[in-house]
Amino acid sequence: AIARGGKEKAVLGMLRKVALVGPFAEALVNGMATQEGIEIVECREQISVLLAPKDSDEVPLVKKSAFFAQLSMEELFKKKLEEVVDGEIKISNRQVCDDVSSQLESEELLDRWQNSHGLQSSEQDVVFVSLQSGGKFELRPRVEANDSTVP
Repeated sequence: AIARGGKEKAVLGMLRKVALVGPFAEALVNGMATQEGIEIVECREQISVLLAPKDSDEVPLVKKSAFFAQLSMEELFKKKLEEVVDGEIKISNRQVCDDVSSQLESEELLDRWQNSHGLQSSEQDVVFVSLQSGGKFELRPRVEANDSTVP
């Protein structure tokens, strides 16, 4: 019910006019088309909007967002993983993500980044932090970290 947003059917956006390549793609599309409770709609226009050139107000925000993601990866996520691996610490993917998330919410860190990089804390909104390891991977947005131990 949550995935459907209270509607009778969940809406699945696909590029319906794109030629399918391979048996997996064909099976996926054919399988989705036969599922009850799923409505397949064309999403070319929505993807075009996302890929469209950005206006002059959006470009600086996209650059800041990318820079914030890079800082988060280099200064937090990478250091945490190095600490875990080098120290042979047994910790779950979820705990690594929780640690990084709490660091990203630290006023001290945000103040430091504001002073050294000009990133305003009011412009930073962490959507999610995710780590997958151990051979089980999901390639989808907002996949939650699991309790598997970081190898």
